Amino acid sequence: MLDSPSYVPKANPKAVVTGYQRPRYCCARCSAVLALQDELVSKAFSGREGRALLMHSLMNIQVGKSEDRTLLTGVHTVADIFCLGCGVTLGWTYLRAFEPSQRYKEGKYIVETQRIIKDNDWQLDHHIAGPLQRQKQWLKLELEDISFGEIIKFGKFQSAHPCNTEQFKVYGSADETEDMTELLQSSLNNDDVPQSFALKHHNDDGVCFPCRFIKIVPLTPASQTYNMSIWHVSLYGLSDRGTVRRVHDDFVNYRETVTMRLILKHLRRRRYKAYQALLDETGLSIEHPLVSSLYETLVVQGDLARAEGIFISFAASGLLDVPSRARSVSTSSKKYARPSTIWRRITDTNADGGTPCARGGHASVMDPERGIIYIFGGWDGSQDLADFWAYSTSQQRWTTLSIDTSARGEGGPSARSCVAAAFDNRTGDIYFLGRYILKPTLSQSYSQTSMAGNSGEEGIGARTPGTTALPRMRRMRVSTGGGTPTSGTAGSPAVVYAAPRSPQEAVTALTIPSSSTLVSSTAGPSIVASEGTSVNPSPTSDFYRYSTRGPNEGKWELLSRDTANDDGPDLAHDLAMVMDCEAQTLYAFGGEVYTPGETGVRYGAMYSYSVQTGKWRKLFCDPAPGTQSASRHIPSRDGHSMVFDSLARKIYVIGGQRDDHSLSNMFTYTIANGAISEMTMGERSPRPKAIQMLRATADEASREIYVIASLASPHRTNSLGEASVPQNQTMLWIYSMDENTWTPIIEPVHRNDVSWDNDLGSQDGEPEPRPRLGHSVVLDPGRQTFYVFGGNSGEGRRLDDFWSLSLIRPGIDDVLRKGKLNIRRQRFIEMCSSDSMLAAFQYLQSEISAVVDHQDEEESAGFRALLSFLLSRPPTPAEPPSIEKMDEDSVMGEADINMGDAAVVEEELSSVSKSFTNGHNHDTHSENTHEEGRAAGVVAMSSMEGSGRHTVDGDETHRQRTDLFERLLTFVDPSVKQPRANLVDLIRGGMDS
Repeated sequence: MLDSPSYVPKANPKAVVTGYQRPRYCCARCSAVLALQDELVSKAFSGREGRALLMHSLMNIQVGKSEDRTLLTGVHTVADIFCLGCGVTLGWTYLRAFEPSQRYKEGKYIVETQRIIKDNDWQLDHHIAGPLQRQKQWLKLELEDISFGEIIKFGKFQSAHPCNTEQFKVYGSADETEDMTELLQSSLNNDDVPQSFALKHHNDDGVCFPCRFIKIVPLTPASQTYNMSIWHVSLYGLSDRGTVRRVHDDFVNYRETVTMRLILKHLRRRRYKAYQALLDETGLSIEHPLVSSLYETLVVQGDLARAEGIFISFAASGLLDVPSRARSVSTSSKKYARPSTIWRRITDTNADGGTPCARGGHASVMDPERGIIYIFGGWDGSQDLADFWAYSTSQQRWTTLSIDTSARGEGGPSARSCVAAAFDNRTGDIYFLGRYILKPTLSQSYSQTSMAGNSGEEGIGARTPGTTALPRMRRMRVSTGGGTPTSGTAGSPAVVYAAPRSPQEAVTALTIPSSSTLVSSTAGPSIVASEGTSVNPSPTSDFYRYSTRGPNEGKWELLSRDTANDDGPDLAHDLAMVMDCEAQTLYAFGGEVYTPGETGVRYGAMYSYSVQTGKWRKLFCDPAPGTQSASRHIPSRDGHSMVFDSLARKIYVIGGQRDDHSLSNMFTYTIANGAISEMTMGERSPRPKAIQMLRATADEASREIYVIASLASPHRTNSLGEASVPQNQTMLWIYSMDENTWTPIIEPVHRNDVSWDNDLGSQDGEPEPRPRLGHSVVLDPGRQTFYVFGGNSGEGRRLDDFWSLSLIRPGIDDVLRKGKLNIRRQRFIEMCSSDSMLAAFQYLQSEISAVVDHQDEEESAGFRALLSFLLSRPPTPAEPPSIEKMDEDSVMGEADINMGDAAVVEEELSSVSKSFTNGHNHDTHSENTHEEGRAAGVVAMSSMEGSGRHTVDGDETHRQRTDLFERLLTFVDPSVKQPRANLVDLIRGGMDS
């Protein structure tokens, strides 16, 4: 409590001046305005009760009697100040300072922060009426103490509003005076649904850092003609003082160590003698001793042959940063470590020569232990399927498990599509939930198109507004002696056709071959609608389990006839499921709910299912229309993917569609505490597009999520209202769970020269699968191979092709080869300045050509550039005759180099050299760019160009060798090498000295 003053003036609330509609400080007791925000001088002061503010001037106060008082900064003449409205003591005013250094305080005021509140005047009318402010705006939050902010939640106005903030950034720092670190860049939807985002709280080295100050910077509003509003902000994280302080101290020590290592790196690069002195005095190690030996041998001594041997020894010492399933590669090595891909068409069959027929919207799971892929159901373009298949990756053979799982004696689900499935690695059980059912509205318009539309991801039941046509006849299977729906096999079942009459009447057969009998249906009476989709009068959400091993191997079990009656999910299609094998808990989320008689679309909630108890539990759902949810939730959707991270015990929800919009956002749900975060990155960061069909799988060993993005779904738009545009390539993206970064593996290109023949399906000669939707993707993590089956071509044709996509990651041998190539290229450049042209050419032909991958366009072009550089050298009298005049066959040898005429060589040198030059103004360009831009083994050609001078002086040689050393470090584990950053890069343009 504040000390009781000897003089307390009488309060006079009627005299309080009000009406200031600007950010201001007010009395915490009576809300009297004390000062505008502009009067703030500093927050770095202390009062009697703790932190205090220094203000230029105050209003609505009374000043007490003056007295000399000894404060922390010396003796001052001060007078206490009191609120005019309520009489509470606020602080004091400085009347006189006896120390010359303290006289700047005279006439100013100290205000205890516990006695005041800040009113930012966030009023709706004020934002609308005021002119648009073009200057930079931000909201700065100060926490009571340093904490780990893990999640930030933005509350919303009660409805969409033009003042709502759209794009924004969040920064944080532990101290108000230090530079703030960007923690988040994302965007808010213009609606009434609160949104939560994960905040960055560790740096690229994985070191955690706490924050006390949080700065939110709005970038753009929902409407460009209004100012920006932030209605409510909540922070979630760790605030335990002891834990946070310990981690903060560790971060301070880490920062001090990194600073010294940056200084050492700078001194060594500039060849200052102070480097060794500082190294001896601090006792720090800038890198592993073997790495230091490489620097001494390569850069200082210039012994390139011995340096190559040292680099080779890195492999035996475990210093190379080679990716594996157990550890993902570091950020600095992403370029050289990016895996290559190989597509392969699989044409294996079962014992009878059959394969699954063309379909889309089917369910598929992978048993990674046995290497078996299971495929069930789907839509073949005219009917739902109930066949069940297994493919063995080791035996390379299909097996027909069932031609009709709903047949008598099978006990499995009826024919269906858009069904979700999840595999339990622990027990070998497969769980099936959901299916597509067309709403029984017979008066609606129908279309005879089979394109995907608004009623299911695969496209069944698509409608075109304004089109009137008779319902398309449904093709139904008829028993003809055991026919099975296979691709390209004889004995296909006969068909009958039926048309709907009323929801109460069963299907009426129009034509039945005399030798056939109609297969009875286990799904009850049904009617038929567009494209043959069955419509049941009272469909239910049945829930099945199939056992692949154990005492019930090969058997189906009906776990629930209707999960909605068991406190579980409503009947929905295109939902997603994942399995927590350790906890034996299944999670189901989303899907478009079957809502007969309702207008609009409703999406499924997130549920958990306990295998031990057989009980469902709702975890969260969308708020009711027109209301705000008090709890955090992930906006529901259909057609999305879900993967489970067993290490962090998180569920990732990726992509999907909602209200005819395609989504590319990604959310996480933490099982332990129910925390929900939207995983975002900078707007310029690469990521899958919202207009692509996303299929996701995960490999927990490598901590990566793989997303195969294919054809956009017609009639869909993204969140910006952009229509879906079919693409001509299937793409693979890799997401790092630890680094929150996306990496495109198959680069997006415009392949206008490719024309897919939609009448023929995929052909054996095609190098990769055509873009599609409604397909299935599974991952064999042990083989790092994906399997893609079926789908909808987007032109109405279902596909029956089966593909594998293998990831080929660079291994130790490839890394060593690239390192040798870098070293030998530098040796060749120095030979061109000191040795004869013939010796340099022989070295190029034998030593460099031996480590060049001539199938790689980049390396092959670099090899030709070295040859062109050699040929451009002016001959000297001491040198042998020009290579151009030598016998061509003797020149080419094993290198197989096509030199061409002089004009071609000159043009090749010019074009290729430019591709190798990234700019070498060493004082102005970031050395990080040099590391990453040439990680694939590209040598800078700038020393070969310009003046045409071939003599490399000492400084230039040192620079080239230093660049080579840092290129080699891109292959080295970050924990054993010098820091990636550079001291000069910390000095930004326009900084005060």
